[in-house]
Amino acid sequence: MITIDLSIYLKTTQYFKLFDILLKDETITKEAFLIEHGITPSSYRRARLQEVNVGSKIIEKLSTIYGYKTLEKNQILEIEKRLNDIHSKVYFKIYDSFDEDLEYVNSLIEEKNLLYPVFRLFLLFMFFNKNVSSIKIIEDEEEAFKEIKKFKDFYSDSLLEIYDFIECAFMKVIPQRIKEKTDAYPMVYQVLAAKYSNENKYFESNYFAEKAIDIYIHDGNYKRAYFAMLPLLFNLNQLGNYEEVFRISHNHILMLQSFKYEELDYNPMIKHLVVSGFALKKYDFIIKLLEKRKQLNYTESTAWLAAVYLTDKTKYESYMKEYNYQDLDDSNQNKHYLKNLDLYLKTKDKNALKALSSFEIYETLITLLKKI
Repeated sequence: MITIDLSIYLKTTQYFKLFDILLKDETITKEAFLIEHGITPSSYRRARLQEVNVGSKIIEKLSTIYGYKTLEKNQILEIEKRLNDIHSKVYFKIYDSFDEDLEYVNSLIEEKNLLYPVFRLFLLFMFFNKNVSSIKIIEDEEEAFKEIKKFKDFYSDSLLEIYDFIECAFMKVIPQRIKEKTDAYPMVYQVLAAKYSNENKYFESNYFAEKAIDIYIHDGNYKRAYFAMLPLLFNLNQLGNYEEVFRISHNHILMLQSFKYEELDYNPMIKHLVVSGFALKKYDFIIKLLEKRKQLNYTESTAWLAAVYLTDKTKYESYMKEYNYQDLDDSNQNKHYLKNLDLYLKTKDKNALKALSSFEIYETLITLLKKI
């Protein structure tokens, strides 16, 4: 896990990087702007390279011009401490004070001090860790990303790790420098794994997923390791490596349950476990795993009913009689689902299987049904 280090912002030289960025937006040259405001360009150039007395005076003057508040050393250190606390909680998915922490970061942004770009970066990082779709965040926060991208040169090394994660999430083409990093922030590897998986580049995806998982487990961050495993399991299922999927998903679910992470949604991993189990013909395992669950999604119910049918047709018929799907209203999707599943299991009717594909059933399971 990274440590947020703001020590670089205790030096005046770092703030010249901020003003270099802001001065680019002026309609006149940097030199002309500086002279117009009583700042000698040569003094500016010297102060941006080394700590000199005139540096702090230039920073104060430019801060006033651009409407930024300056910060004392003790304020920066206090902010550093609080940001590390927030990052640690977010990294380990501890959200008991998330709203309060979000409010704190927003208050720093509203204050508009010299670390404003840092807080904008951190706020976007927190947004990616809210219970909101990352796709929606990317759609809604594109302007925010453009803003933090503008200030990239102002960020410290530790903050650049977080920046790389956000850049990976937003960019359609991943920068080569990020792909080649051997010690990146694990969330970077996790995003790369998901992107490569979406492009059906399963081996590349597995490489980055495993790097993320290794770091998370080393940090004792089993919750994030769980989510990093999902693209890995999907890829392995797509590649037909069902034994590995079954082993990983089964063991990891048992481990997480032993830690009593009750707030985790196990359904995504159970989906991979069930499908790999079906491929391995572990029908009794699937039945035992799912029969006591109060609610099943279409993937789970398909695997479960197919497993029951293949092991005990009498029990299967009793279940179907209990569901009595024929009497359901035609507008009820479950009627069409059960009708087509029943028809396919008994007759291998291709049109019935095609109809099942319109429901939210894991594509790999549809493929496996063709082979029973």
